[in-house]
Amino acid sequence: MITIKWSKDAIREFDSVLDYWEKRNKSDNYPKRIIKETDNAIKLILSANYIGIETNLKDVKMRLILNNFYLAYRYKDNTLEILKFWDCRQNPNTNPFKS
Repeated sequence: MITIKWSKDAIREFDSVLDYWEKRNKSDNYPKRIIKETDNAIKLILSANYIGIETNLKDVKMRLILNNFYLAYRYKDNTLEILKFWDCRQNPNTNPFKS
């Protein structure tokens, strides 16, 4: 059984993105879509752990979500570690995981 563990940074970034879009759109429709697509991406990663874009860090991959967000992750000791949830419209220099 594989466990899913989100880093504190990934949780903070994910929450920040959801808050931003809820305030910007004055609706929770898009944040709900982000949550749904993130869940779908995690399910896909779990079913095919080879999927994802290779990064500059060993064993760390990224998965694109909704053409605007990257989920950076790795497998470690039967755990899927979600390392970062990154809005790719931000300054690319703020992403520590380069493809």
